[in-house]
Amino acid sequence: MACLRRDNRVIVKRTSDQVNFHQNEEAQALGTDHQTFIDYARWLCRGRKFNEAISILVVVSKLSNNLPMEAVKNLVEGLLESYSPQSATISCYTDPWSCVFCSSVLEEPVTLTCGHSCCKKCMLRDVTSVCKKCKVKYSPVEEDPIDVEPYVKVNVVVSGLVTKYWSRELESAKLRAEGNRLYQRGSVEDSIKKYGEAINTCPDDYLSHSNRSNALFKANRFSEALEDADKSVDLKSDWSKSYFRKAMALAALHRYEEAVIVFFQCFVLEEKCSKALKMEIVKAMYKMITARGQEAEDTLPNSLSRSFVKFSSHPNLNLNQNKAEASDGESDYTETDSEVLPSADSSRVIAKNKRLNSVLNKIDEGVKKIITLSQTKSQRYINPEAVDKDDFDCALCYRLLWQPVTTPCGHTYCRACIDRSLDHKPECPLCKASIPAFHKSNTGVTEFVEATVKRMLPGDYCQRQKTHEDEMNELLGSGNDGSQIPVFVCTMSFPAVPCPLHVFEPRYRLMIRRAMESGARQFGMCVGSPETGFSDYGTMLEIRDIQYFDDGRSVVDTIGGKRFRVLSRGVKDGYNTAKVEYLQDDSVEGNELESLKTAHDKIRAVAETWFSKMEAEIKRGILGHYGDMPSLEHEYWRLASGPAWCWWVLAIMPLDSVAQQNILSQKSLRERLKAIERILGFMKRRGAF
Repeated sequence: MACLRRDNRVIVKRTSDQVNFHQNEEAQALGTDHQTFIDYARWLCRGRKFNEAISILVVVSKLSNNLPMEAVKNLVEGLLESYSPQSATISCYTDPWSCVFCSSVLEEPVTLTCGHSCCKKCMLRDVTSVCKKCKVKYSPVEEDPIDVEPYVKVNVVVSGLVTKYWSRELESAKLRAEGNRLYQRGSVEDSIKKYGEAINTCPDDYLSHSNRSNALFKANRFSEALEDADKSVDLKSDWSKSYFRKAMALAALHRYEEAVIVFFQCFVLEEKCSKALKMEIVKAMYKMITARGQEAEDTLPNSLSRSFVKFSSHPNLNLNQNKAEASDGESDYTETDSEVLPSADSSRVIAKNKRLNSVLNKIDEGVKKIITLSQTKSQRYINPEAVDKDDFDCALCYRLLWQPVTTPCGHTYCRACIDRSLDHKPECPLCKASIPAFHKSNTGVTEFVEATVKRMLPGDYCQRQKTHEDEMNELLGSGNDGSQIPVFVCTMSFPAVPCPLHVFEPRYRLMIRRAMESGARQFGMCVGSPETGFSDYGTMLEIRDIQYFDDGRSVVDTIGGKRFRVLSRGVKDGYNTAKVEYLQDDSVEGNELESLKTAHDKIRAVAETWFSKMEAEIKRGILGHYGDMPSLEHEYWRLASGPAWCWWVLAIMPLDSVAQQNILSQKSLRERLKAIERILGFMKRRGAF
């Protein structure tokens, strides 16, 4: 008997009359029960030692000829978990002229409230109500459900442009839809022919290639299915379904290693791993492991077997954890545990399964390829000769659409134009459909229209942009000798004092909206005058917040700013305007300043006493409307309008508008303090406090 020693095994050269095989006593103790090895592989997966884990499973597959599917499932779950953070960084690029859901030509285009467009059928199938491009939840601007077909309106402008620019692609999409119907009815061969017609009409339609790949797979024509899937991947390299169909074809051709790699590429492109995808990965991985198991060594090294005995008897390791504990998403593998794990001997098993372990490296390379994929971001072709500037005119202002928005009824207007129209009547100017909540919908700019104008009519777009900027500059208004401001004719307002407004007149809705659009966020406030329309003095109000109602009304939260004197009056689009100069208090220095401080402190104390002695109900009303009395500012005498508490006191005093106007126009802090002192003295004599 000739013996050769290799590793820790004893290989016996057999003769016809003598067959002896001896393993170490630890391996005999384990017998044919390989659960310890499977538990060890699961433990390695928790520590993300996937090379060692898959090698152990290969050897177990060889020794037992009955590898549990659950063991492979644990390995797959560990790999999926390790690649999940990377899948979150992948985004599917869609140009402005394609559906945000299927990335194909827009069939019956519908514009979502975020401004992106999609096929009507795609939106009806979507159950998330989240735009796939911007990840923003879209919602109906009417009370009717948006996922009910009769209430989903096609974008009229976009539909006309799609038909004009891409009639060939639309014809291909119709043929593809017919193929889909045939496939659903079970006429697989007929559907393959119809998909072929769609591809002949538009060879670059990746959906037709993908769908034909699926039909060919159903017909057991796996090689042809793989060819179509490859073509679909080439045409749209960031679409997960093409990878899934490619992997299915590879698995059917028994090319399991390639299939597993492509399945993981599909996974990182998916938003979440579906049960079907996970099941197919497990099946492909299982077949790959069992196939490679036939090439593995018949036995494990003696030292590795001894380590397994040590592993199984370690008091800190619970090998009988149930499935829920084993997949709770948190690994309890620690560096301390590695002392009982036979990683050194595992490397020997890895060395015997280099080809299989290289698959894990290829999976990693495939995933990185998807993550770092250089998107060409190609744009759908538009024939310049088919572009007509008149197709982009607003139906209200008859100019090139600027910041186009689409109403729920499917019509597109300049944002400013439709807002102004809705100020007067909450209905679409073209079809008269009621759209009462459109003001409140925060509808985004229709990307398809704006992107087309930018791309195909750059000169006209730049000219329209300049016109808009000139209008905004005019709204801001500036000059060497004063400023042109919009004027809200309503009530008295004072610097640093809150002034909430209920805006319902169309002219003031327009004025407030323009103040926001221009970025000024302010306007003048004056009281009415029968002689001149509004008073000679007023206060600038700064917009802090706006709350819109469904019918277009709004509550505007403002606070007083600078005082001004009116130099001239005007009117713009129904609301008043004025050229003004701003007022600033005269400066005070030296002994006069010390005298002013003394008088100021005395009068403020009297005012605080007066307010403290008010009836509780009146005091609650004042605090609810104007807030607390402002604190005294540092160096208040240097402020343009003096201390804020003076204006707060004037706002709550029972004075007529003439008296308030006189005090507002004063440029002397001392004179305003004297006026407040006189009024407080009069109220004290009348027993007010």
